Amino acid sequence: TATSLGGMVSAQVLKDTSLIEVRVQNTDRALAVSIANTIASEFVQSVSEMNQERMAKSLTFLAEQEAVLKADLETAYAALRVSQAKPENAAALTRDIATKNQVIVNLRAELASLQADVTLVTSALRQIEKQIAATPTSDPSYQTLVASQVQKTNELAVASTRASAAAQEISSLEHAVAGLEGKLVAAQNEEAVAKAGVDRLESTLNLLSAKIVEAQMAHSLNLGETTISVVSPAMEPKNPVKPRKLV
Repeated sequence: TATSLGGMVSAQVLKDTSLIEVRVQNTDRALAVSIANTIASEFVQSVSEMNQERMAKSLTFLAEQEAVLKADLETAYAALRVSQAKPENAAALTRDIATKNQVIVNLRAELASLQADVTLVTSALRQIEKQIAATPTSDPSYQTLVASQVQKTNELAVASTRASAAAQEISSLEHAVAGLEGKLVAAQNEEAVAKAGVDRLESTLNLLSAKIVEAQMAHSLNLGETTISVVSPAMEPKNPVKPRKLV
């Protein structure tokens, strides 16, 4: 019975070791050896089975977590794709801003040239006005000066109008760029958040995949049998002493 068997069996951990000593006391030497070796074998088998069961549960749990992470990662990928596919995504806004800034640079150069023309034409017009004031109307050159005055006045009007239009367009474009830069910051933040989510999930999934590989290897190696074994099986003593069993 279990009670009678328990009375003849004792076990202890040997000091400063990881060894378990099993002792069986019985008047039947062969039976004592058989009991000791059976206990050792059953103990090893029990530990192995418990470890295998634990590993199997661990693998199942890890596989479930992997499935959840993969689903979350697909969702994160989709969110990133949606963010990047928007008409006003960060890349498109950056290109639009660069294009408008280049137009502004060209317009400023044109405006500077037109302002120089306005200055030159204004100066020429003043000279003509002085000449007209100093020239009698009966003088044959008077009408020529008047014609020149009309021409310069028209040139001044055209140059001033073009300069004003260029200045207005520059102002409009600068306002537009300021608005686009605000949108760019928002788009970049949105994409950065989506990308950070993808990176975090990818990193977590990689770590989990490594854990799964480790668990699969441990499971395939039968961890229980690789971590515990019988050091010395019990043998029938030649002298009437208790058999000794180490696990």
